[in-house]
Amino acid sequence: MDNQRNLLLAVALSGLLILGWDLAMRHFYPQDSLTERVAEVTVNGSPTSTNTSASGMDMSVERVLQPVDLATALSSPNRITIAAPRLKGSINLVGARVDGIDFKDHRLTLDEQSGPVKLFAPEGTSEQYFAQFGWVGSGVSLPNANTIWDSSDDILTPESPITLTHENDQGQEFRIVLSVDDNYMIKAEQTLINNATGPIVVRPYGFINRSSVGADPSQFIVHAGPMGGFGDTVEYGPDYDELLENGVHTPDGGRPDWLGFSDIYWLSALIPGKELEASAAFRPVGEDIFRADLIYDPITIPAAGNFTTTSHLFAGAKESGLLDQYRDELNINNFGKAVAWGW
Repeated sequence: MDNQRNLLLAVALSGLLILGWDLAMRHFYPQDSLTERVAEVTVNGSPTSTNTSASGMDMSVERVLQPVDLATALSSPNRITIAAPRLKGSINLVGARVDGIDFKDHRLTLDEQSGPVKLFAPEGTSEQYFAQFGWVGSGVSLPNANTIWDSSDDILTPESPITLTHENDQGQEFRIVLSVDDNYMIKAEQTLINNATGPIVVRPYGFINRSSVGADPSQFIVHAGPMGGFGDTVEYGPDYDELLENGVHTPDGGRPDWLGFSDIYWLSALIPGKELEASAAFRPVGEDIFRADLIYDPITIPAAGNFTTTSHLFAGAKESGLLDQYRDELNINNFGKAVAWGW
């Protein structure tokens, strides 16, 4: 009889502990409201620590954007269609941005009539989320967020990569070859051809820019937000509010293996190539806007020379087996640990 009474008492106390802990955490660590907010968003277009306005990467200059309707933004004629087995969407030729990604096999709700999960959305929309590749440097005219690129085709499929090109008036040609696989990985090959009479020095980069509006809140038992693999460790953090309060976060652990933003079920991540050393940072660039920066070391390109850097962009569901497959195929250290199993 005493054992039965003790068991019932233990169950009751455990229930009170679970409920009490949840109430206490909500009281002392309240999450931001996920109510959709449409307002003016002040953002910075691109990442760097150098003041190079020609590249659209000047950290000292901010851009004020009016709210943009999602349907209107995606109907722009300057777009390349993405048609892959598990992804659909588009690439914006203005700025060479991957800013439209939907999942073909994941719905918003259990309702079969609900629309697909939307991961990426153009800048200025309420839940902007996009990736961009480019170069920073001084003394050379570089493509920026307003550059309209030429494309070799109007559709990107696993069987047909596309080549984006831009030529400046100083003898340099810029190329970004984008290819997509059958799952969630996009490869970006950035080539700079220097046809001028003298050498130039540039730094290739890639970044992911996202709004925290609509993002999954980080929880006590599982992290959502900035995340990455650095050296032999994976950093689950900082949270968005910590990043906003403390400013730029430079991860420990040396060269990044991958970095980006995680929701509970979805992930965007940049994976650097092996051609150059690279560094990483997370930073706030507006009240609700955050950026994950991947920037390579400087490279000198001589006259009549060229240089290619290859990066990868993962934009998909956090399927453990698939992440491990990419880890092995592309040698991405700790990529499977993007799944934060929590407790």
